[in-house]
Amino acid sequence: MSPEQPVRGEPAWSTQAFQAAEAYRLVFEATPHGILFQDAQGAILTANPAAERILGLSLGQLQGRSPADPGWAAVHEDGSPVPVEALPAMAALRTGRPVAGVVLGLVTQAGRGTIWLEVSAVPLFRDGEARPCQVMVTLVDLTDLKRAEATARETRVKLEAALASMNDAVFISDIDGRFIEFNEAFATFHRFASKADCARTFAEYPDILDVFLPDGSLAPVAQWAVPRALRGETATGAEYGLRRKDTGEAWVGSYSFAPIRDAGQRIIGSVVSARDVTAHKREEEALASTTRRLALATASANIGVWDWDLRSGAMTWDDRMLELYGLTREAFQGGVEAWQQGLHPEDLGRALAECEAALRGEAPYATEFRLRHRDGRVLWVKATGLVLRDDAGAPVRMLGLNQDITEQREAQAEILRMSLTLEQRVQERTAQLEAAYREQEAFSYSVSHDLRAPLRGIDGFSQVLLEDYRDRLDEAGRNHLARIRAGVQRMGQLIEDLLKLSRLNRSPLERAEVDLTGLARKVAEGLAQAHPASRVELAIQPGLAARADQRLVQEMLDNLLGNAWKFTSKRPDPRIELGERVGPDGERAFFIRDNGAGFDMAHVGKLFNAFQRLHLVTEFDGTGIGLAIVQRIVHRHGGRIWAEAEVGRGATFYFTLP
Repeated sequence: MSPEQPVRGEPAWSTQAFQAAEAYRLVFEATPHGILFQDAQGAILTANPAAERILGLSLGQLQGRSPADPGWAAVHEDGSPVPVEALPAMAALRTGRPVAGVVLGLVTQAGRGTIWLEVSAVPLFRDGEARPCQVMVTLVDLTDLKRAEATARETRVKLEAALASMNDAVFISDIDGRFIEFNEAFATFHRFASKADCARTFAEYPDILDVFLPDGSLAPVAQWAVPRALRGETATGAEYGLRRKDTGEAWVGSYSFAPIRDAGQRIIGSVVSARDVTAHKREEEALASTTRRLALATASANIGVWDWDLRSGAMTWDDRMLELYGLTREAFQGGVEAWQQGLHPEDLGRALAECEAALRGEAPYATEFRLRHRDGRVLWVKATGLVLRDDAGAPVRMLGLNQDITEQREAQAEILRMSLTLEQRVQERTAQLEAAYREQEAFSYSVSHDLRAPLRGIDGFSQVLLEDYRDRLDEAGRNHLARIRAGVQRMGQLIEDLLKLSRLNRSPLERAEVDLTGLARKVAEGLAQAHPASRVELAIQPGLAARADQRLVQEMLDNLLGNAWKFTSKRPDPRIELGERVGPDGERAFFIRDNGAGFDMAHVGKLFNAFQRLHLVTEFDGTGIGLAIVQRIVHRHGGRIWAEAEVGRGATFYFTLP
């Protein structure tokens, strides 16, 4: 109902009534909330100025309009339409009960878009009537609030998208240290499985993390990023070490932080970003280590480093460059002239031309030249350089090294001098070796013919005396002749062994696949026939083979197996074994093991020397040449031989044939 049309009767006109009506009018017109009076069918009877402002229509445009007017339509907050009968005014008229606080949007054709309202409706009655005759509707304009909420939602969506796109951990706290926003990278940075697992208040993190200052000391909680920001501090690139208390995982973080202030500059929160720089720190440490090693290498290799700015002409030398040219830091003027003045006059033109060619891009800069040291010495220098160019290809900078190679040059000169006489020396040495070889051949021929013939004569005549004059000789005479014959035969065997030893180095090495197992069995058969009284237990590993000279290998086995046969002859249970073993380094070694007399390992160094015997001739016969022959055969094959033994328990000889 309107202020001019009271419903409940017509009271007598009076000053008091007039004052009440005037007060009502003032409230009706001055209230910031819109007020509408609608009749029983919902048509607008009157509206206050606030309603006109809110709805964007004048009183004349509003009067008579009903909720069913096509000029406007109501929608719920989710955008769905509000039926006419569900409007607060119509619901209050229909039910006779007030409707309070309904939020709806009013879509108008006045060019204002959707007007968001909080609508309440109170039904009004005439005395004695049960049905409302009017309804009073109040309108609270929520449009600006809704727009602010929409803007806030949009801003939050953008903020969340921005945070999600960041690789750095970002977290925002209120003044009490509660994290009101943080991104997924926050979880990754702090080693949580996901954002949902993160602790959401700063107060929880001292139980989760240890934080360290750059000097390695434990940081007090007050020195962490969030408390510092809440105290008003701002920082960029503040480094902390972090370690999870549960897993011990450690990393390094670079933090930037600042306080959040309200319009009155009062601190209301903090914003912090953090980046994992562990890999970067390792790279920095590796680079620093490399730089130190490079400095050490250049110093130890007598290498000087120079840097030439081609635009300004300024040149920088390190200490080694100054030392190389005999200059002090004070005397060096920082220009290319110092280098030019130090060059040897005979090398100056060539060195300058090579440098200019490198600047033109015609050839890399790598050369050698002489320089004159301030103390008068002439030094040889190896110089290399790298030209740096701008986007247009013009040279802007040149970096390089100078290395003192004087000693190398002098060594090269000496090698050249020696090489000039090398051919002559080789010819002379070859002639000497040929002469020695001919002498050795002559000696071998002499031994073979000139010495053997008298020995055969002595042996033959001694045998004749024993056979033809046996009856005329007493026992002592016969013993003397027997000893003469034994000595002659031993001398003959010694000559034969010496000839074998001398022939080993002259004959060519003819490698082929050799069946060591078969060859050893053949040698053993011969030894068994020669010594039928010895019942030797022989164990030869099957499948033994090597790529070697078969003739020399047979000679070697003759000696090694012959020695084993000989030194086990006094054992009641002689045993000889031939096999193979593979060492820890993968080296294959063959071995011949016996359980014979053995020897004292204190004398093993003499074992392979010619004429060295570790047993008396009266115990075991022999010339002392056999093992020297064996060693020479093994060495000719590029192998090695060694022995292990124990007195009375036998010996083992190992040899390789690579």
